[in-house]
Amino acid sequence: EKEPYCKEGDKDKDGYDLMCKLEVSVKPSISDVVMRYIRIREGLSNAKEQDFCNAYVSAQSELNALSEDIRELALQDVKDIFQSFVDKIWTEVDSISVKVSARDCSPKKRLEDLKKYFCLPERLLAKVQEFDNFCTALSLYEEGLALMKKGKNTQALDKFRSAVKIKENFSDPYIAMGDIYRQEKRYEDAVHMYKRAIDFSPSDATPYIKLADTYMAMMKFQDAEITLRKAIDILGEKGGHDLYYKRALALFELQRYDEASEPARKAIELISQKPEIKYDTELRKTLAEYKILLGRTYAETQRKEEAIRELKEALEINPFSDSALLYLARAFSESDDKSKLKEAKSFYDKLFSLDSRFAKDGKIRYDYVLLLEKIGVEEQDLISALENVLKYDKTNQEAYIKLARLYSKNPGYQDLAETNYKRAFELSQNNPDYLVEYVDFLIKRGKYDVAKKTIENYFQSTEKKDDKV
Repeated sequence: EKEPYCKEGDKDKDGYDLMCKLEVSVKPSISDVVMRYIRIREGLSNAKEQDFCNAYVSAQSELNALSEDIRELALQDVKDIFQSFVDKIWTEVDSISVKVSARDCSPKKRLEDLKKYFCLPERLLAKVQEFDNFCTALSLYEEGLALMKKGKNTQALDKFRSAVKIKENFSDPYIAMGDIYRQEKRYEDAVHMYKRAIDFSPSDATPYIKLADTYMAMMKFQDAEITLRKAIDILGEKGGHDLYYKRALALFELQRYDEASEPARKAIELISQKPEIKYDTELRKTLAEYKILLGRTYAETQRKEEAIRELKEALEINPFSDSALLYLARAFSESDDKSKLKEAKSFYDKLFSLDSRFAKDGKIRYDYVLLLEKIGVEEQDLISALENVLKYDKTNQEAYIKLARLYSKNPGYQDLAETNYKRAFELSQNNPDYLVEYVDFLIKRGKYDVAKKTIENYFQSTEKKDDKV
């Protein structure tokens, strides 16, 4: 550009006229090589992102044809432009990484576009591919969960298998497959899946907890206890009260009663700290179950008073707890004190008034019979109790013989007595003591032929003669 140095008539500081007619014009001389480089550079700088890799490869090829005096400088300059492009993509991928880690795969389309940028460093492309694989696997996993909720387990398993085929170290589908197998009682398969999840997420407590639950269902209490301990170690103070309860239960089943009391107490402590424990009915029932387990551990270690205290507190929390009633009845049944035996009876009576699984358990009903015998109740009450035993357990030979003896005392019940004697003898697998009592009853009734036939059958079946018989 032409610019005047000054205006005509201007003077310097000493008063002399300036040479204002002078004009300066500067025109740089740029070689064709430099101009060519500039055009290449501008083409790369202005290339659209999706065309950058092609432009970069083309630019490198063209720059290699330049003369040596500018080639090195030009190549370094283009390399800097490329690095700026890479840095920009890295920054974006780091941002995407945060979203993907939070299970937000909204950038899935962007990841698919980035995969096409072939000139990016291999490490960056691998990271893009990794996130894209995870999002694809996550989509399959979520489809599997939706199918699972609809009860379509077979289709759900197909989705989960496809997910881990794409992203092998994605632990969630393994956990979901384990859940399906556990639900279907395919426990060995469930164990395998939970262990795979642990392999890929060793610091996640979830698969450990589910694995422990599976071991409990398999009655593998030793494995369950070890696995629960690992889950508790991972969670630390965040470990829930239920984990400590499960560990206490596993130790109880292993008959390690002294060890079981510590996690049982911890479970009670943690659940009691919850503010909602004062009004949440279900949570209070859970607290009652925890106290029942602690009471049982005390009972097994001969800490009777502490056991009764915990069981009574459980019953106060949940007056309809069949477990609390049962174990209190058993605790008081061990006494020789008549008043405590009667208290045990009251607990049994309340238990049997509930629609409970224990009320329909023949073995528990027979324990009640033994208690009534200790108390010395009326024979009619004993007969009623024994009839209830046989209502729920038709294989209890002791109940049949006891009932037969009671019936035999009443002239109107002789046929029933005979039926019960016979059933007791049959269930005893030819016990000679039962045989003698049965035959003696038959003789007293004058049924000599039946008595003789019964003895002959006994000799024939046992192929021996018993002196007592």
